[in-house]
Amino acid sequence: LEKKEEEWRTQAETLADTGEKIALWKGLNQELEALFADLEDAEKQLQMTEKQKKESEKAKKSYIKIRALYESQNQKYESMRRIFLDEQAGFLARELQPGKPCPVCGALEHPHPAKISAQAPTEQELKEARVKAEQAQQSAAKASQTAGVWKGKVEEGESTLTQQSAALLDGCSLEDA
Repeated sequence: LEKKEEEWRTQAETLADTGEKIALWKGLNQELEALFADLEDAEKQLQMTEKQKKESEKAKKSYIKIRALYESQNQKYESMRRIFLDEQAGFLARELQPGKPCPVCGALEHPHPAKISAQAPTEQELKEARVKAEQAQQSAAKASQTAGVWKGKVEEGESTLTQQSAALLDGCSLEDA
């Protein structure tokens, strides 16, 4: 009986702090569960940020393409406008009539009126080119705004991810890993 009693006392001493150990393990388990939940949130944030980066790149490429179209349309319009302005003397000369004063110089005789070149655009063609350039410019502005919104979302996502990572790694060092 004494031998049995001694065994039980030894077991009792061994089990004396079992309640404390269980409480400690429960606390550690809760911390790990919270850490896993935070890791899952960070994983979701990373996936969302990656998707946003792809959308941002698509929006940026779209903007570059639309901007190039605008620049082309605008260059075409400006070229036509320059030619149209250069040809104003020819347009005025078309209206000259013998004996009537020139609207520019007032002369009554018009011995060498200016000619209109074949490449001179009409006023209607110039207006159409201007409208196309303006529409392309509006499209480029919208595409730029869309690309900016996506860029902002990516930056916000990366900032959130950085904060989550810092919180997760707080107190950890590479030696712990």
